[in-house]
Amino acid sequence: MKEYEPELGQMLNGQPYHRYECPEYIVALLQYLEYEMENTYDEIDAGSPFRNTGNTFNNDIFQVEAYSWNEDIPQLWNFKYENIEISW
Repeated sequence: MKEYEPELGQMLNGQPYHRYECPEYIVALLQYLEYEMENTYDEIDAGSPFRNTGNTFNNDIFQVEAYSWNEDIPQLWNFKYENIEISW
């Protein structure tokens, strides 16, 4: 896997980051999930939790949280399904 360079905001604000990126098929899956959510759920109209909006989405299957700029609250992941956690 390729090493990941943190964004400027991550370095300045102290949010944790992980050193490896996801394979392309995971990125494509998350993009498709975002597309389907935008077509299904009205609350996504306020801003996708997959983007830099501060929004969150939870259901019985998975959770999505936009990147948080709040340095007081550690953000361990942005997407969680069972024991799979993905950060961006």
